[in-house]
Amino acid sequence: MRILTLIFSFFTLVSTLAAAPAESPAPAPKPEVRVLKNDDVLPLLDERQKRFMQGLPKFMDYGWVEVPENWADAKSPRLRVFWHRLKARRPGGKAPVIYYNGGPGAFTEEGYIDLMRRTPDRDFVLLHQRGTGCGTLFPASSDAESVRRLRYYLSSAIVLDSEAIRRALYGDESRWCIIGQSYGSLIGHRYLETCPGSISSLHLHGHAPMDTPQLDAELRLRAHAANLKRFLAAHPACEAQLKVLRQHLSDPKNGFTFGDVRLEGPHLLDYAGLIFLSEDAEWPQLVDMLNQICADSKTIDRAALKEMVKAICIDELEIDNPSNPLNTVCNRIECYGAGKQSLSDFYTAIFDKMAKEGSDPRDWLLGEEALAHFSMKSPSLILADTMDLGPLDLLNPAHEAMQLKAHPEIEFFLYSSDQDPLSPPAIFEPLVKMCGPRLHYQIIRGTGHGGFMNDRPFWSDLRKLPAPAAKVEAETKKAS
Repeated sequence: MRILTLIFSFFTLVSTLAAAPAESPAPAPKPEVRVLKNDDVLPLLDERQKRFMQGLPKFMDYGWVEVPENWADAKSPRLRVFWHRLKARRPGGKAPVIYYNGGPGAFTEEGYIDLMRRTPDRDFVLLHQRGTGCGTLFPASSDAESVRRLRYYLSSAIVLDSEAIRRALYGDESRWCIIGQSYGSLIGHRYLETCPGSISSLHLHGHAPMDTPQLDAELRLRAHAANLKRFLAAHPACEAQLKVLRQHLSDPKNGFTFGDVRLEGPHLLDYAGLIFLSEDAEWPQLVDMLNQICADSKTIDRAALKEMVKAICIDELEIDNPSNPLNTVCNRIECYGAGKQSLSDFYTAIFDKMAKEGSDPRDWLLGEEALAHFSMKSPSLILADTMDLGPLDLLNPAHEAMQLKAHPEIEFFLYSSDQDPLSPPAIFEPLVKMCGPRLHYQIIRGTGHGGFMNDRPFWSDLRKLPAPAAKVEAETKKAS
């Protein structure tokens, strides 16, 4: 692939003084984007990245773009961002797909072939979000400056990375279908707010912005409480097991250390709640784990407990990864808007409010992310929780509604799941109301946070969309 240089145009806002015209400041240097030669990048990969590349099917093409870490500073460090693509097996002029997985700080390492084959009549581009996968990895240091730099690895930058790839692959005037799940859905919402002219359609599951982010966190907790109640009613023996485990973990000495991360306290188990109470289909795995750790509801198998903690926290959530503080940075800057307030204080205020109403989350036998936050300690996490990270970058549902109205060519499909405590249907209501009939919204019944994998309605809605020419012809006929 030959090297191309892509220059992005940025609008410069010049203010004018009323008394006398001021001299316009010199325009900021434009960040340069380069499409890299694959042969130049492959020798630079680490062992995990090389294994991924070795397993990449030969029928997929791939590449890297080089972009600035800070898109507002042309002189900032350079990053490589990786993509790979499955081309349409039945080409018909339909817009390509770009897919964003959940996170932040994760990438689709396994199972991507089946995922990408769900749209045989469209190119399917899978992006490794900046800092992950086969791109330049996150800053590895745990000092304050490295933690502060993590704000450049969130959705606004990922959208601009995507724009570089779209232009390189399909040209300036192209559009594509955006698919996002969980944090990937947040990226899709950001795309609508900032680059609507690049969108053919949106297909998002597992996130919706609210104009009151504090309520978002509270609704998540309440949905989790409802799931926990249903779980304990279905598996009453687990209640005694959870009580024994919670009492055991209340002693900090019974925690676990992985690298520079210390996990301790009664909320250590809440990582299991985050994963296994996100959907009813996950309950049997939680029951099995509890039976392995505390079979008689009295004694604890420490080896089995450590294995469970490792499987969830290290193998699944990768909390020992340098990107781990990214989740805290994300929550403070673009999800909840805690701002200068620490995330710990933000959550505590919500717990106190709910306690006054008669249900203190700190007393639950199995919590979720907000509670698990208090069980994890490391130098970088403490910094991410307490230091000044700079200005907020919250999504705005009213702005999304305006963009959707201004761009009638965009089809927007939004989905929630009735069992999903991480993003319950109640969170979607304000955006659905603001967008009105311009938004195709559905609740996928009988599913949780993984509901986007259901073929109907999620993927079937995408497959039904016609190619642009066919769509224009159908609309013309309807008008006449």
